[in-house]
Amino acid sequence: MKNSLIEENIKKINLAIEKIIDGLAEIFNVLKITETDEYSELRDMFIIKRRFIEVFDMFLSIFHHLVELKFLRYKEDEKKQSEEVLSLDLFKEMCDKLKNEVFN
Repeated sequence: MKNSLIEENIKKINLAIEKIIDGLAEIFNVLKITETDEYSELRDMFIIKRRFIEVFDMFLSIFHHLVELKFLRYKEDEKKQSEEVLSLDLFKEMCDKLKNEVFN
């Protein structure tokens, strides 16, 4: 279950990175072919601003997924620690029972 969540988050991060690269490529293409007409410049600047917002949104999305991955790893480590404590308690209990059987 957790591995699938981790894989899903990694896929989302990769998709966000691809969108960032596409957005930056479009921004650079628009900047490269910008015409001198005022209307075209305004249109191009609007496109560039929109793409920058989309790129920034993708960075926030990546940050969100990285935080989620860290949380999943923390929960997994916490579960392992509780299992280790439980197994240590069971071991002590078994030793006590064995000791009682042998000496009684």
